[in-house]
Amino acid sequence: MTRLQDGAISSWSLGCLKNMNAQKNTWLRGRLHNWNHAVAIVDFWKNGNFAVQIVEIVKGKAILNGKELIG
Repeated sequence: MTRLQDGAISSWSLGCLKNMNAQKNTWLRGRLHNWNHAVAIVDFWKNGNFAVQIVEIVKGKAILNGKELIG
């Protein structure tokens, strides 16, 4: 969570880059989840402003700046 100078508050809930298959998540004990993969790109300016871009990854693919990325 980030508090901006004017008092506004912003927050994001990001995905993760973890392997989501059941064998790698035995700690969930079979419970279902709806987690997804994602990363964030944050640009900062000297005056304290910033911009956050969430990049969702779906089935190993993402779109960044109009280009398809395949992982």
